[in-house]
Amino acid sequence: METRVRCKHCAGWIPSPVRFGDIETFDATALHGNKLQCPSCGERTPCDKANMRARYVGEGEEGGFLGIET
Repeated sequence: METRVRCKHCAGWIPSPVRFGDIETFDATALHGNKLQCPSCGERTPCDKANMRARYVGEGEEGGFLGIET
């Protein structure tokens, strides 16, 4: 499962440092107060579900992103 965070400053997508094994774990997890530094603009931005998108691709499947303005 791949997750990305949208920077609130430059609107770029950043690979999330938070890893999830599957979509059920992602759905059940609460993320609050996490921040990361954007490699594009250098600003710290929140890392939570409000500005995160996720893509789960099972074996032999193609998948798109789910979440904020995908």
